[in-house]
Amino acid sequence: MKFQFFNKTHNWEEALKEPEKVKRLDVRFHEFDLNDYSHIFQKMKNLESIFLQTSVYIYPTIPEIIGELVKLKKLYILNYEYTEFPTWIFKLKNLRKLMVRGHDIKHIPNEISKLQKLKSIRLENCSLETLPKSMSEMQNLTKISLRDNFKLKTIESDYLPPNLKILSTTPSTLSEENKSVIKACYPKLKWDKWIE
Repeated sequence: MKFQFFNKTHNWEEALKEPEKVKRLDVRFHEFDLNDYSHIFQKMKNLESIFLQTSVYIYPTIPEIIGELVKLKKLYILNYEYTEFPTWIFKLKNLRKLMVRGHDIKHIPNEISKLQKLKSIRLENCSLETLPKSMSEMQNLTKISLRDNFKLKTIESDYLPPNLKILSTTPSTLSEENKSVIKACYPKLKWDKWIE
C-alpha cells in the first residue's frame, strides 16, 4: 500500500504523520477498515485522486467524509459491498473521473447530474438495470463504460449525455437493435473503446 505526497511515495505509517500533504492516494487490498481512519481522511484537504480497492466485501464501505474533499477530481472504488449508489459522491462537485466497479448497485440516482464537471464515468461489473434520465443533462460527460453489467438489457438513447464520444458495453446483453438506435443518434460515437 503506497501513498504519494505530490512527487514522493510514502507508506501508510508516513502518510498518517502528514495527511494534509497527500495529493494522490492508492489503497488496494487493505487489511483494515477504512472507516476507522475517517479522521485521517478528513485531514486530506489536498487530495485530488483516490483509488480504493478491497478484497471482495471484506471491508464493505468507505468513509463518507471523503465526500467533503472538495479538491477531489478522480475517484475509483472497487469491490465494496454497495447495493445502492453512495450518495456522498454527489458532493464532489469538482470530480472529473469516476469509477464504481464490482458492486451490487442496480440504479444510479438522478442526482448524478450534480456532477457537472464529470468527463468520464465507469460503472462496471455492477447489477445495473437502468441508467438515469438525468445523464442527458451532463454536458461535459463524454466517456461512459458499462462493461460487465449483464442485467442492463436496454439503454435509452435520450438518457445519454449530448456530447458522448465513447460508450463501452462489451461484454453485455444489449441487443444489436438497441446498439443500432444509439449509433443512429450518435453517428460519431466510438463503441467499446477502452476508458481509463
